[in-house]
Amino acid sequence: MVFYVIFRFWCTLGLRVLPLAQAWMPTNHLVRWVGTDRGIKWGLPIGIALTPLYNLAMTWGHGHLDAGGTAFWWVPTVWGAINIIKFAHVAIRSPFIWIHRTVRRRRALGRELPARARAVTADATSN
Repeated sequence: MVFYVIFRFWCTLGLRVLPLAQAWMPTNHLVRWVGTDRGIKWGLPIGIALTPLYNLAMTWGHGHLDAGGTAFWWVPTVWGAINIIKFAHVAIRSPFIWIHRTVRRRRALGRELPARARAVTADATSN
């Protein structure tokens, strides 16, 4: 019974903290913007630029931890690791999504054009 209460507490806490982190962490706003049609072309440059910077932050924090610094240096270490994964994922994924959306739009336009041409042809033959 105690295990269930503790487990439920941590799950509930996680469900409450996750939306706050997604809403208030600036890098999540950037990742959401890159997922839009206007921002998808910037995914690869953003990922290439920010992944080494977060690697530097992670290495810097880890160096201070190894040198026997205070225990709060785990914060920039974990922050850098999370954002390295996040922006490497953005850099790898965005060109494929951009190509997929471009092909999908062209196919949709290709389907619309014959329908328009049929409508114009039908109007011309009915007159």
